[in-house]
Amino acid sequence: GSFAFNDAILPGVVSTGYIAIVFIGGAMTILHPFNANLGPDESQYRTLYVAVEKAALIMVIAGLASLTVIGAVSAAVTMLVGLLIFLVYFNKFMKSVHREAYKVVGTGLLPSAEELE
Repeated sequence: GSFAFNDAILPGVVSTGYIAIVFIGGAMTILHPFNANLGPDESQYRTLYVAVEKAALIMVIAGLASLTVIGAVSAAVTMLVGLLIFLVYFNKFMKSVHREAYKVVGTGLLPSAEELE
């Protein structure tokens, strides 16, 4: 590796727009699991499964975007590994949702303005 910003990082990461995918993907991986799973019946495992699942999706997208920066074989391996991780953790997430679904209780429709008076 090299710490030469102008020689390695600028043309390969910043000029290609790859840095935008890294920032957006990082934000999505950090913020989405909490927004999607926090609540009265939050399960830490379910939240972690979504975090790993989102990270794997970003890995697939980063592999696709890196086709122009690195070789096709390396990008294909990155996408394949990301897809495998996504499938494993999406299945774990769905199993945990189905296991915990008995806690969901229907509350009915919201009252109308006339019913509130």
